[in-house]
Amino acid sequence: GQGGDAVDAAPAKMYVLRSLLPTRYQRRFVQLVSDKEEMGFTLLVLALIVTSINDQILEDALWEHLEEVGIIKGRKHPKFGDPEALLQKLVKERYVAKDKVRTPEGEKFQFEIGESAKDQIPREEIQRFISDMMMGAEEEDGEEVVID
Repeated sequence: GQGGDAVDAAPAKMYVLRSLLPTRYQRRFVQLVSDKEEMGFTLLVLALIVTSINDQILEDALWEHLEEVGIIKGRKHPKFGDPEALLQKLVKERYVAKDKVRTPEGEKFQFEIGESAKDQIPREEIQRFISDMMMGAEEEDGEEVVID
């Protein structure tokens, strides 16, 4: 408006603090995620992201995959509690980045690995998690699973 009471809002600055502590010491001495269940959920979401094209997954596809392992949107999980709230926590803590994208079906949300995950969870750990899951699936199915 007019007069001296108008304040120009400066764009907000965001800073991401990163640890200089090597990962092996972070794992041993720093609690990254509050509990085992939360870490399991985090690794599962990150695994679904890194096994998707360009390390990005649409929200609908993420929930479809989570549903395959019994984590259903809108339904409390016995170990993870409210999966939507947990996913939002991962976004808030920047383990997962959530962006709006335009698709042929309209605007949707897409997830990719966030700064905190890139900084604190080595890609090898995500790959190991995927490998362990596939080995478990192989033992259950009796089929061989090949990962490129």
